[in-house]
Formats: sequence, structure tokens, C-alpha cells
Amino acid sequence: MFYCNVCGRELEDNEDRCPVCGAMFAGVDKDKLQTKWYEDDNYEDPAPENYELEEDPEEDVPVEPVPEREPEPWEVDKDYYKKKPDDEKTRKKRKRIITAVTIVLALAAVSGAGYYVPKILKYNKASAALDRGDIDNAVSIYTQLHDFRNSKTMVEGGAYYEYAESLYKDGDYENAAVYYEKAAKYDYRDSAKMARESHYNEATRLYESGNYEAASSEFENAGDISDAGEFLQSCAYEQGIAAYKEESFEEAIKFFTEAGDYEDSADMLSRSYYKQAGVSYADGDLKTAHDDYMKSQYGDYLEKAGICYLEYAGRCYKNSEFDEAIRYYSQVDQTYKDTTDLLDACYQAKGKKLLEENDYNGAIEAFAQVKNIDVTSYINNAKAAYVADHMSADDETTLSYLCDLKYASYGTAAEDLMKLTGWNIQSFINGSTEDYSTRNNSCVVGTDAYVHSVFNAGDGKSSDIVEYIVHEDGSKSKDVVPDTAVKTGSATWVLVTGESQKPERITLYVRDKKTNMLLDKYTFEIREK
Repeated sequence: MFYCNVCGRELEDNEDRCPVCGAMFAGVDKDKLQTKWYEDDNYEDPAPENYELEEDPEEDVPVEPVPEREPEPWEVDKDYYKKKPDDEKTRKKRKRIITAVTIVLALAAVSGAGYYVPKILKYNKASAALDRGDIDNAVSIYTQLHDFRNSKTMVEGGAYYEYAESLYKDGDYENAAVYYEKAAKYDYRDSAKMARESHYNEATRLYESGNYEAASSEFENAGDISDAGEFLQSCAYEQGIAAYKEESFEEAIKFFTEAGDYEDSADMLSRSYYKQAGVSYADGDLKTAHDDYMKSQYGDYLEKAGICYLEYAGRCYKNSEFDEAIRYYSQVDQTYKDTTDLLDACYQAKGKKLLEENDYNGAIEAFAQVKNIDVTSYINNAKAAYVADHMSADDETTLSYLCDLKYASYGTAAEDLMKLTGWNIQSFINGSTEDYSTRNNSCVVGTDAYVHSVFNAGDGKSSDIVEYIVHEDGSKSKDVVPDTAVKTGSATWVLVTGESQKPERITLYVRDKKTNMLLDKYTFEIREK
């Protein structure tokens, strides 16, 4: 398949004459024909002003080819004229034939040229646009030509690919990649592969010139081609070194992280974190400094990180931000600094502040966290303050606090509890069921412990009760219910066997079986031998 050089008609490979314009091709003696021969290079539009470039028809206008004729004797035998001279009749006949053929060819040429010449002009215009790099315009014109010649192929990636090839050959890899990628959208030939190669070549050029930032972007676009991945790490490493020297440690951290295991990137990353931590510390950003020291794991990072949290927690303590101070004192590595005393000070200060704000339960919880300072008096004062504000038998917390204060011999707690419950109960432990005089508050692990309760109503009342114990971990024993109601002078006991014991604090609860009112709460200790 090929195209006529004159009118652009699509021809079969075995054709030697254009059926539209009559142009001859290789193997044909043009001198034998009595029609005008148009060379492609010399062709001019006979009347360009007569052609109006409108929308092209979607289908070719059918043109009937010139029917083949029987060869004349003189066309078969070159010596024909020598053998027999022409007579007048023969000359007239030959003249008529030549005239007829000429007319037919001329009509066909005019009909075909009216359709093909405008397309040729457009096609040539698109080719010229392609040659000068006006690719989008070229593609637009090729689109208008539909299936004319190779226009469809040029629209579907061919134009971009051809232009990209010319750029690639000229060493303009950056722009070549752009047009290969446009061609790749049409999955045209190996355009995707060539785009990656163009990026790689451009990246190599940039890398060799020391422009690592731009090279990095190009190597990334090169994908998995060749050793682009290793070069990408190298670019990050070189940028990291430059940033480190300029003391831009945040940038250095970013680049050394991207460099991964390239050369000594891991060590440089640690150094960068350590340096950046120092910058943050100097700026007073102690939490960030701590985090960066811990990430660095370089040199004396543990000590430096501890200093950051100690200073930050101390700052919070001075500002009465006790929860924040407690949080960061708790996170200091205890192998570097034991912060127990500092935490005690925070909890004590927090408890006092909450007590002043009448948050009695919050204050009690804070005081309870203190380890090395006796804050019993603070706890009792907080409980007494709560009771004073909530003196009611319906308030479980009030009854619980009164029980604690009673065993602490605090103020009038015993009398207040009896007013609310009607009972004054005394509980204690020892090693016998019959011993009511030995009253201990602790026993040694491994020995049976009998928890006694002695009841006094004062008005002759009696109550059915239920007793149980709760361990330090929150687990609860089975209920123990006496066979008869208790009254003044009654005594009960609950056994805690030695074999089930461990060092802990255990609490006995005594409740009214009917109302579930708390009548007594007694805490004792199982201690080490």
C-alpha cells in the first residue's frame, strides 16, 4: 500500500498508474502516454482560490477507475510502423482513441483532485507543524484528517512519539520524556520505556553536574530502570551531607531517612537527630528536644533526654500544672534519675490544691499516691471535710470515710457513724476464735487470721447482717451470714486461711442484710515474715 505523489490517492503495491490523476510510477514509460505528467515536487494548485477548506466528508468519494483497454498493435510491437505505413483511416482512429483516453483521465483527475488536494494541503500543514515542534497544532490537524494516510496513527501517539525521538537524538532528554509520556497515554510502541530512559539520562546529567535535588526527581520518575534506585539514595545522601554542613539538621534528617542504608546514612541520621535536639533544647522546646535525643540514641542521649524531661516537669510544677509535672517526672528513665521524691512533692501539692477547691475525693486520691512522705493527716482532713458536707446515711462514701476515721481515732467519727447507722462496731484480727482481748491490725503471711467484729447498738436493737472481705486486687470472698441476728454484745469472725495469703491489704465489710447499709469497714494488713 502506498500513496500517489500527486493527489494522495491510496494505491495498491502492484499499481503503476493512479486511476484518479493518471500519474505514472516506476516501471512505466511516461513518454508513451498523451497525458500531462505531474511531479510531486513541482505540483502547484491550479486554482487555490477555488478551494474552500470545509469539514471533510467522513467517507471517500468513490471514483470509478479507468477500465483497462486492449493494447494497440503499435504498443505491442515496436516495429509496427516500419512494417505497415499508416493510412488516413488508421491515423484518424488512433487520434480518436488518444483523445478519448485523455478526456477520461482528465475528468478522473479533476474529480479526485477536488477531494484529495485539500487533504494533501492539510496533511502537509500538519507535517510542517510537527517539524517545527508545534505538536498540539499538528495533532489537531491530523484529527481533522481522520483516516487520511497515517493521520489516525499520528493522532494516537505517533506525532508525540516522532517528536520525542527527535528530541532524544538531540540530547534534550527532559522534553523528550514529556512527549514520550504523552505518547504512552495511547500505549504507543515502547513510549513508556523510552520515557523512563529519558528521565534516567536527564537524571544522570543532573547528578554529574551536582544538581542532586533535580536529579532526585528525575531518578524517581525513571522508576525501576537500571540503577535508578541506588542513585536516588545517593542523591538523598549528598543532599543530607550538604544540609548537615549548613546546620540545617531538620533537612538533614529528612534526606538521611530517604537515603536508607546507603553508606553511613544511619550514623549521620543519628548525629542529625542529636544536633537537632540540641537546637530545640536551646530554644526551650524541651519536649521536642527529649524526643529527638531518644531517636538519636547517640552518645549521652539518655542523660540529655532525662535532663529535658526533668526541666520541663520542673517548669510545670512551678506553674502549678501538677498533672503535667507528674506525667513527665514519671517518664524520666529511673536509671538516670530517681524521681520518686519529686513525684511525691507533685502529688502532695496537687492534693492540697484540690482540697482548697473542695474536691475532697480528688485530694484523697492524690494524697494516696505519695510514697515517701506521711500524708495521713492530709487524707483524714479531706475525708472529714467530705463527711461534714455530706452527713447522710444514704451517702455510701460518707459511711465509708466515717469507718476509716473511726479506726484512725479521728475526732467524733465513731459517734457520728453510730448516729447514722445505729451501731458501734469494733473489728480486729488475731489467731484465735475465742480471743477478744488481743486486737491486732496485721498478721504474718502463712498464719490463719480470724477477723473479729464486736457489736454494740446501745438501744437493744438487732439486725441480720452479711460479711465479706475484699482483697487488694478487688476480688471478693463469698458472703458470710451469721445464723442469728446480731445485737449488743454479739461477736462474729471471718477466717482468712494462712495458705491462701499473700502480702496485701484486705478489707472486711459488714452490711445490714435487709437494707445493704454499710455498718462497718475495717482494713488490715497481711505482711511478710
